[in-house]
Amino acid sequence: LCPWQEEALQIIFGTLDDDEERLTKLAYLEVPKKSGKTEFVAGLVLYFLTTDALHGCEVYGAASVQRQALNVYRAATAMVEQSPILSKRLRLLRSTHRIISRSDPNSFYAAIAADGDFSDGVNPKFVVADEVHRWKTRKQMENWDVLRLGGIARKHKTLTIGITTAGVINESPLAWRLHEKTLNIKKGIVEAPSFYGRIYAADQTDDWEDEQTWIKANPSLKENGGFLELSKIREEYQASLSDSASQSAFRRYYLNRWDQKENRAIDM
Repeated sequence: LCPWQEEALQIIFGTLDDDEERLTKLAYLEVPKKSGKTEFVAGLVLYFLTTDALHGCEVYGAASVQRQALNVYRAATAMVEQSPILSKRLRLLRSTHRIISRSDPNSFYAAIAADGDFSDGVNPKFVVADEVHRWKTRKQMENWDVLRLGGIARKHKTLTIGITTAGVINESPLAWRLHEKTLNIKKGIVEAPSFYGRIYAADQTDDWEDEQTWIKANPSLKENGGFLELSKIREEYQASLSDSASQSAFRRYYLNRWDQKENRAIDM
């Protein structure tokens, strides 16, 4: 685990209420591209599926479209295939994009599209909402609420984690809402004990061409105790110098700066 991942796990699972239950119900992690988001949440999917003592542990991995949702599913299946211990406990159903518990078929992980039609009767123990900056439609907003609130009858709280890179302010309503909530809590404007939010990004006043800014914004770089080589970011920077649109994409995906509009007529 990278230090930023360790910190997230310690706070999400280590902050307890008066009944010694996990306090966090909703978490929001905003990190740049290639930071290991997919593998991080895939590990959590398998953690819940193999450690929950209750029958019927429902785990969902949702994204704006099915293709995106399969990224976490593929990472989780690769982990199962490479682990003899997990392979003995879990079965892969590739045709339906599910992973089920061998001892309890009602305990499963399903990769689903946020714009699809699924029952209001879902009862999640854990939900991963991947790249929430792409959740834009009314249907996706409705399904966000269905998944997040579906486990209200469970004895133990449902945990929902939204994880994303920066989006476009006027086109990413869900992610922007969670982004603003995270900042307001950090500033002390509001209190939300059951919410954990963390944003890794360059400030608007930072020099986007300075490598120190890149290190500041990318928590998975080796300079921050992670795995990512700084040379990879340097390559993306060099490739972006050819045009302003590429530079805007670099600032958004690798410095995690929110954009106003993807295609501007004028270089601001």
